[in-house]
Parts: sequence; structure tokens; C-alpha cells
Amino acid sequence: MKTQFLGKTLSGPFTIPSGIVTTATSIIQAMFDQMPQIGVITTKSVGPTPRAGNREPVYSQYAPGCFVNAVGLTNPGAEASAKAMQALRIPEDRFLLVSIFGGSVEEFVEVAKIMAPVASGLELNLSCPHAKGYGMAMGQDPEMVREVTAAVKVIPLPMDSRCSLMGLAECLEKGFCLLRLNVSAKLRL
Repeated sequence: MKTQFLGKTLSGPFTIPSGIVTTATSIIQAMFDQMPQIGVITTKSVGPTPRAGNREPVYSQYAPGCFVNAVGLTNPGAEASAKAMQALRIPEDRFLLVSIFGGSVEEFVEVAKIMAPVASGLELNLSCPHAKGYGMAMGQDPEMVREVTAAVKVIPLPMDSRCSLMGLAECLEKGFCLLRLNVSAKLRL
């Protein structure tokens, strides 16, 4: 079941969104090696410097099959992330969407330049509500979204923006972000 995504033909139509599933390159590689139905794997968001994020617990089940997280953009920083991802073997029919964040336009560009050599494309995290000064704090301002997107477009990679619901309609209308739905399914055995 092949599909198209950002100009590339992929082995499968499913996406692993950014978050707690893709925190380690060994997990990402296992998905590439064993799950052809997953065409796009999105990394945990990567920022310019190491970030401890929020204290545990950061993951909770609030109803049967319904989970939330508040990780707070925990990551080892762009340099360490790029070094770890260099070892990934990305099949030709898969897409590694590297999620990036910054606290300014300049930080987004810095991280994009560092991560570009290991990425098939970039996702601009403008929606995380769990880290002050990042994500949603920037994504609620359509002008800021425009500035970040325009600045990162100098990197010759496909790009999408994960925008906050606040301001999403205006960002979509002006073409600053791509609407991509992440759907979760619960299997009953």
C-alpha cells in the first residue's frame, strides 16, 4: 500500500508522530527494519541544547486507551542527536521526519542546519504546550510561524510545521503549515 508524502513514494501510509515512541535511535531503526506499513517516522523533538524537560511522571492514562504526556521537550541537543542519527539506515521508501524546536527564529535555523544531513525532512514544532518559551508559545502567533517557516525554508529539505490549534486556521490559510492528521488506533485482542 504505497503512498506519497512531501514528494516521496513511501512503503506505507502510516506515521509515527513525534513523541515518546521515537526517543531512541534503536527504536527508530527497528521500525524501519520491521514495519513497512509505517512510511513516516517522526523523531522526538530536538532543540539547540540538551534539555531535561519535566519531572516524572510525564505520561498518564486518563481513560481506557487514552494517554497524555507532558515530557517538556526532553532531548540531548542537536549535536548529540545528529551524531546518534548518523547510524540510522533509512530505507529508500521511508521518510525520517526530524522534529525540531527553538526559542527563536535563529535557534530554529541553527537546529535545522545541524539536523539536515540526517533527515529526509523537517517538522517545525510550533505546538508543544509543555515548555515555556517554545512550541505553542511561538505557534500561537501566525507572524512568528511565518518568520520561522521562511527562515528554515533555506534548508533544501521538505518541511512541515506542527502548529498550535490557536492560530492554526490563519497559518493554514496563509500556507505556513501543512495539515497532517495523526490518528491513533486501539486494538482489542
